[in-house]
Amino acid sequence: MQFTMRTAAVVLALAEIAGSPAAARDPDPRAIQAHMEFLADDLLQGREPGSPGYDVAALYVASQFRSIGLEPAGRDGTFFQPVPLRRSRLAPKGVTLGIEDGSGETFSMVGHVVAYPSAVRAVEELRGRAVFAGNGIVEARLGRDDYAGLDVRGKLVFVLGGPAAGIPAEVAAHLSRPGTQAARAAERGALGLIVINTPAAERRLSFNRLREITQLPRMTWVDAAVSPLPGGAPAATAFVDETAAAALFKRAPRSYAAALKEAATGGARGFDLGISVSFHRSSALDDVRSANVAALLPGSDPTLAREVVVVTTHLDHVGIGPAVDGDSIYNGAIDNASGVAATLEMARALAGDRPRRSVLFLAVTAEEKGLVGSDYFARAPTVPSERLVGAINLDGVMAFYDFRSVVGYGVESSTLRTPLEHAVRSMGLTLMPDPNPATSIFTQSDHYSMVRQGIPAVFLQIGEGLAPGGGSGLALSAAWDKAHLHKPSDDLKVAIDYAVFSRFTELYRRFVLEAANMPEAPRWIRGDFFGETFAPHAPKASPQVK
Repeated sequence: MQFTMRTAAVVLALAEIAGSPAAARDPDPRAIQAHMEFLADDLLQGREPGSPGYDVAALYVASQFRSIGLEPAGRDGTFFQPVPLRRSRLAPKGVTLGIEDGSGETFSMVGHVVAYPSAVRAVEELRGRAVFAGNGIVEARLGRDDYAGLDVRGKLVFVLGGPAAGIPAEVAAHLSRPGTQAARAAERGALGLIVINTPAAERRLSFNRLREITQLPRMTWVDAAVSPLPGGAPAATAFVDETAAAALFKRAPRSYAAALKEAATGGARGFDLGISVSFHRSSALDDVRSANVAALLPGSDPTLAREVVVVTTHLDHVGIGPAVDGDSIYNGAIDNASGVAATLEMARALAGDRPRRSVLFLAVTAEEKGLVGSDYFARAPTVPSERLVGAINLDGVMAFYDFRSVVGYGVESSTLRTPLEHAVRSMGLTLMPDPNPATSIFTQSDHYSMVRQGIPAVFLQIGEGLAPGGGSGLALSAAWDKAHLHKPSDDLKVAIDYAVFSRFTELYRRFVLEAANMPEAPRWIRGDFFGETFAPHAPKASPQVK
């Protein structure tokens, strides 16, 4: 069945008729299940941004926000913030990397080099001297400059991928992020950045998986009023595996193995690799439109209502993809119909409480394309940016087991720790630290877009608990993630415990309510890396006693 705009309008009308402002404040597991069953149905065809299925999902969410009694917070009095997107795809055999050292070696996309498609130009040809720049990190507060003594202007920079050793996990996740590394290279005049998929990077995202991901369409936002470059794009970025790395280091003053060993002890020194390289990339580009969905619950306090806590969750998934066991629809039930379902039901339950501050509910597009929708909102918000005082994010509710703790990624960075602790204690739960810092979760969801604009933020997830039949709940979630994430099997057959889901949604509600009722707006902790980096002039709070 193909959706049309008429079909979408009917869905919207039916949802509005069925909806009504609810008096009950407790999250209802039946409502959560109903939202899940709609958003993850095959008829929405995986909710890819720019597709009819995504548009229907956006209309559904908007209708639910209206039925709750929330105010439109998009553009022109609607619930929608249009996001102008550029879609790009790699041409067949569209990426090559050649080594110009007399050997004539060339690495093809099929083998040892991959790249995302370009959002800037259809054909890209780069040639230049190759320079190794360690982990590509520049951070004065850490006394770290991997570019010290290097001239990279007009050259291609090679850096080690994965989190840098000797740096706190969340800080390392930001500094070692390819986007951050590419920005540092571009600032110094480099033509492009090529990231080596080291063993540490391989553990986080295998090169084979990276190859699969780069074959999918990519998107970024294009709005010259916000940035002259699509998405504020820095230098061109590609990735190579360790086979390519060994060849690239053949004429270097130190071997690839030596560079890895040096990096493991706190930072590899940079040097000229003794070769020139050529990089080719061919992409097909077209422009599409999608929309974030935004709704406002006005605050009850005449003074504090001006301040806004934004609640983010992504509505999109990856759409139609390669068939697995005959199924080509990537429904995205856990990722992230679950977060949207929880947010809708939390919003309904919260509306009766009327917190002191305003709460803006934001279901974003194109998260799966690189946090695109949330980045666009964070740079061009639909409310004055100075009103945004804090952010809470939900992405992937793995309600498979009876959890006893929750994780708040980023909670150490701001006073949002206090309302989360209050909410956790009120339900007899505990707050646990990041269970797997090496995975760099902190930079991988929509709260990170808010952080980069100086807004304190926390990403909430279910923590440890007892799995059905015994064993670790987190181990069960990790196994599910490995088997089903970004695959057609992330569908409505997943064994969700909706009573557990409802309990987590209640925690979510209490956290948002506590944050919106704080006597003082959320503040970064003095000395915190992210607060000092992205909001250097904002008022800071003293470090909290745990």
